[in-house]
Amino acid sequence: MKSPPAGRFVHVIPSHRTLADTQHTLLLDPDGRTRLRTKLQTGGKPYDVILLDCPPEVGLLSQSALVAATDVLIPVDVGYFSVDGLENMLEIVERIKHSHNPSLNLFGILVTKFDARTTLAQTTIETIRKAGLPLLEPPIRICVDIIRAQMQRVPITALAPESTAAIDYAGLASYLLHPHVTKQPKVVRLRRVNGGRA
Repeated sequence: MKSPPAGRFVHVIPSHRTLADTQHTLLLDPDGRTRLRTKLQTGGKPYDVILLDCPPEVGLLSQSALVAATDVLIPVDVGYFSVDGLENMLEIVERIKHSHNPSLNLFGILVTKFDARTTLAQTTIETIRKAGLPLLEPPIRICVDIIRAQMQRVPITALAPESTAAIDYAGLASYLLHPHVTKQPKVVRLRRVNGGRA
């Protein structure tokens, strides 16, 4: 199934599995971690918001995104290991902030695969709250349509616009884009730095 166009106000640059091969080259380059930031300072000028969607592991690619970003949004799946991994991600964010990007801001923690009927989901929310971290609410509810959308490589809003996930993500997008949305036609890209996806 062919993916639908992104839309008038969105440009998407897809990744490729071979991108991981560049990590070694970047590691050897003294400016490897700052190269993306340098490119975005010029190439990103036409855009109101830029989203850098990163893999869950905090390798050099994710670190480069953190160096380039202004804000970090960290998705956390409901579950013990995800919350445990959040501590490691927060450490990396602080280290990047100290060494390369002092203006880096933790925008929020987004809980995903949330099922209010389970104790684990409630525990995950409470753990984040007790840590004093900025929690984005409401969380993204668990939804099988997300898996279907991933398999068909289409947005959840195109595959199942009435699903709970589509509604939740639309609400998140409105919240993130609110200061940037105007009635004038502009090119817009979301900025969501997730270093567990910068």
